Amino acid sequence: MRRTAYTHARRTDARYLTERIKKLEEKLETSQDEIKKLIVENRKIREEMRFFETMLLEEYRLLNSLMDKRRPKSRIHRL
Repeated sequence: MRRTAYTHARRTDARYLTERIKKLEEKLETSQDEIKKLIVENRKIREEMRFFETMLLEEYRLLNSLMDKRRPKSRIHRL
């Protein structure tokens, strides 16, 4: 009788572990998919940031050139 209970416990333990591994693998796959999405989003945000940095720099240059034409010694800001 003890041997049967032990065998049953091992089978239950094996089923539990198999199910646990399956759940962990699913969770890992979900996490990997999320990471891939975040990497793509991060790249897009970086590209947008570069674009806006370029735009800001161009606006700054334009403002600077306009101010130089009107007042050669004018400054946009003070240090």
